[in-house]
Formats: sequence, C-alpha cells, structure tokens
Amino acid sequence: MSNLIVIIAENVMNDIVGPKESHVFDVYDERLSELMQLDALMQFEALMQSDILMQFSNLIQFSNLKQFEALVQYQAMMHYQALLQYRAVYVSV
Repeated sequence: MSNLIVIIAENVMNDIVGPKESHVFDVYDERLSELMQLDALMQFEALMQSDILMQFSNLIQFSNLKQFEALVQYQAMMHYQALLQYRAVYVSV
C-alpha cells in the first residue's frame, strides 16, 4: 500500500511540475521516506509489545524462567529481521 502511495505521489508531482523539476520531488520523497520509516518502526514496536505480552501470559507454562527469556529474545530477533526485510523492500522501490 505504501509503495503505491509513493508511485502515485511521483506521478502527481511529475504532472504538476514536470519531470525537469524533479528536485522538488526529491525533497518530497526524502520527507515521505522519513515518515515511512517512522511508520515501520511504530508497527514494529506494536508487534513486539503484543508478542511480549502474549508470551508473558504464557509464562505459567514455563517451569524455567531462562526458557521464557530465551524464547522472548528469539522472537525479538525474528521480528527485527522481519523489520530489516520490510525496510529493504521499501528502499528497493
């Protein structure tokens, strides 16, 4: 969805200022990129919070706190890798 917004915005800017005035779009694109990164980080934080809360509710099932800590750390690493992949896809477009 966000990649579609970038494409539409680029087409609108080209229609308004023409392709020769692309420096105007460069400034706009830079700001949009900052907003998209902020949005991705907010989504990542919300995902982490919900998963950690869910794992905390399952803490009773673990007889060993170390097992729980290892599971939370593993899931945090997996979500971080997913965020990096999300950003790589966004940057490639």
